[in-house]
Amino acid sequence: MAPKERDLHFVIGSVIGGTVIGPREEELIVQGYGPTTVDWLALTYYRYEWVSGDLLDFGERESVLKDTGEATRDDAIRITRQMFEPGNAVASADELERRRPHPD
Repeated sequence: MAPKERDLHFVIGSVIGGTVIGPREEELIVQGYGPTTVDWLALTYYRYEWVSGDLLDFGERESVLKDTGEATRDDAIRITRQMFEPGNAVASADELERRRPHPD
């Protein structure tokens, strides 16, 4: 029921299980939708939205939830830091922004 870009942001310009999704894989995935045009602005939005949600979730685990153990809080901090490393979540959102066609 959601726009196709809501699904596609998980794979276009992404890494799944340590495997980089390249142009050929992206082409095959988009073909699964039939004749379509990808709305790059929407795609970029959904990637940033997902990253923001993850940041909020891990921040809550570290700072707000009182019944989490030290290991859970440490994992939340570790994963949050990883999100900002090259090639990870924030960088992938930035990369979609760079790939988005801009009107002249």
